[in-house]
Amino acid sequence: MSSLGHIIIIGAMKAGTTSLYRWLASFDSIASSRIKDTKYFLTKRQGGNYYKGYSWYAEQFRVSPSSTMMMESSSHYSKFPDYKGIPSRIRNSLIHPKLIYLVRNPIDRTLSHFFHNLVIDGTVSNINQSLSKFESKYYNYSDYAMQLNRYYLCFDSSSIFVADLFGRELKNSYMQSILDFLDVDTQQKQKPFSCLTKENSLELNIMKRKSGARDGFCGANQRSFKRMEEVLSTFPGCDLVNLAIEMGMQDDTFKYMIDRQMRMIERFESFNGRGYREWITKYECYL
Repeated sequence: MSSLGHIIIIGAMKAGTTSLYRWLASFDSIASSRIKDTKYFLTKRQGGNYYKGYSWYAEQFRVSPSSTMMMESSSHYSKFPDYKGIPSRIRNSLIHPKLIYLVRNPIDRTLSHFFHNLVIDGTVSNINQSLSKFESKYYNYSDYAMQLNRYYLCFDSSSIFVADLFGRELKNSYMQSILDFLDVDTQQKQKPFSCLTKENSLELNIMKRKSGARDGFCGANQRSFKRMEEVLSTFPGCDLVNLAIEMGMQDDTFKYMIDRQMRMIERFESFNGRGYREWITKYECYL
């Protein structure tokens, strides 16, 4: 086993994991994985590489003489119950890893997730059908207390850092707290974290789709995608909620989503011991 430490950004999806991964990779002491998501802690049946063993995993990182830690990032690691057993595999494979879990206003995260599936994966078309289901990945992946609970059963709280890169001003002191958690030597190389990157933004994902071959997408998905383009061309800079409304999200669907997410936020506040009232107040006017 490598003598280097391990950093894993475990999610959540659409919460800035790529931006944080890119930023941390700029520090000389952190050896980032060649591919952001190694999928190592997923079983073969889950589409992962755990069966290949730790030697394969160690070879996935850009290690240099100045490296003290290896880092990867995967939102698959916080997609319970679709992907189970990951915290225990990490615990059994690594010695004292540092885990970072990113959160975001769950309503924004849920809508961003839906539009990602609409544009990139082509797996959805009707927003009401997707968001009105009680057992839904859109809600499960936004249930931060449920996702984190699996890790706290395997790791001490000192091994897990929870951060919100969307909901607060990104001052140097806030980002420094992440570096302090990781014990990163910032004297070697410092790169300010100025903003979230745009490589997984809705706008760039639309460009990716239009530049690629997507003939395999069903007609309903193609029509929804065209409608989304029409809305964005009519209302440039439209936020996710207004885009969803213009795409036909019904009042009952939106109210159901807000009510359910509010209960999840309250549970996360109790679980995490921090206040996220701004998440609730942002949308309570719709109820």
